[in-house]
Amino acid sequence: MQNFLRRDSRKSSSYHFRSYIPKDLHEYFKGRTSFTISLRTGIYRDARSISQHLYFISQLLFQQIRMQKVDLDIEGIKKILKVEIGRSVKYSQHIKLDTGKTDIKRYESLLRNAIEKKDFQERMDNADQSLIEKVDSRIEQHMKNLGYKSTKKSLQFKQLRSQFIELWYLRYELKQELLESKDDTGSDEIFFQKCNEKFGLDLPVDLNNVSKVLPSRQKPIQSHIKESSSDRELFSEVKPKFIKFWSKRDNKGLTVERYGQTIDHFIEIVGDVPIDSINSQMVFE
Repeated sequence: MQNFLRRDSRKSSSYHFRSYIPKDLHEYFKGRTSFTISLRTGIYRDARSISQHLYFISQLLFQQIRMQKVDLDIEGIKKILKVEIGRSVKYSQHIKLDTGKTDIKRYESLLRNAIEKKDFQERMDNADQSLIEKVDSRIEQHMKNLGYKSTKKSLQFKQLRSQFIELWYLRYELKQELLESKDDTGSDEIFFQKCNEKFGLDLPVDLNNVSKVLPSRQKPIQSHIKESSSDRELFSEVKPKFIKFWSKRDNKGLTVERYGQTIDHFIEIVGDVPIDSINSQMVFE
């Protein structure tokens, strides 16, 4: 006999249906752990059929109580943003750990992040539908978990969508901060401060950490370049030798061409500087 079907022959000839209230809803039912309903029948076959039906209904009701929602408001928007900000910080920390500490890996990650950031900016500018759908899906997931309801046409939902897209863009800046700094102390505070200013939040920020981090990351590239002299080879002078060397190896023409383009881009950004003036800090910036 199912544990939700009971019969107390001392008090009644009818079967009873007992529903056990889930632990997470005990408070909602003011401490009660179960309730019992008479099935008004002493025939086991009928009682079993009714009780099974009642069991599924009761489980559905419990789920609806869990999912009881309130309209999305300003407070709800802030709660959802805070949850997503927490996810962004954790995600960026994973990137930092997965990259490791070698200069080349950090540079590769910085370059990848810059490309993804540019691509994301273009998707923002073009109102890319796949991006909007991805953001909407994440928002609906948070709304479900936090017990809010809203339609995509509501002003609050549209506001949250716009802020989510801005937040995801800020995530690339956080990743850049973490990858550029060998000591990431204060990076989270900078990110939180930006979110507070942009979205009107009250995330905890240690301003002392922020002030310590900012100055060291604002030095211009030129400060790391030594004075060039006539006897030091420039990038543009070394490029033909480099291309000639790699052309003799088993490389496809397109690969060698890309090497040349990469050098041209570097010269365009940094300048035609002596080869021996390049250091890891300059590359990160």
